[in-house]
Amino acid sequence: ESFEKTVIHSNVRFTDPRNLEEVIFKITLKNKSLKFPSLAATHQKIIEQGKDYVILQYTRPILPATGNNKSADLSDFLAPNSLINSDDPEIIKIANDVTRNKKTDFEKAVALKNWVSANVKGDLGIALAPGSEVCKIRKGTCMAFSTFFSSLLRAAKVPARFLVGYVYMNGIW
Repeated sequence: ESFEKTVIHSNVRFTDPRNLEEVIFKITLKNKSLKFPSLAATHQKIIEQGKDYVILQYTRPILPATGNNKSADLSDFLAPNSLINSDDPEIIKIANDVTRNKKTDFEKAVALKNWVSANVKGDLGIALAPGSEVCKIRKGTCMAFSTFFSSLLRAAKVPARFLVGYVYMNGIW
């Protein structure tokens, strides 16, 4: 029920959504007493806004090269912050235990993803929590999973970040 109330339904199906470079869509409020949150972001721009609608342009971001490219400056993607607590002792312990015999960043990432999937449960009541909190309670929304997973990756010296936004899947944003 919560999922159904929070998704944006699309009246158009994209034949190949992974290859879209740009999309423009109109979002209309069903409940006129609500207001839109701030939707302007790095890769999306408000083209037009009325009282009960927004026309939003989203452009695919150009992501940095990935892999074991340690020559690029990845310090921002390795450092702890207020949400990604890669310096937390318990997070460091889990990251080290899970990745002990893994050689590449990819192997470490897969092992940590599998560990998180097996040890953290979904809970719609825990929306945004730092990785250290999710580590303790082992539950949360997709955002909580992301902060915890990113914390584990950085603790394992794998550059990581997470982005927040809408995803298009099966006709739903």
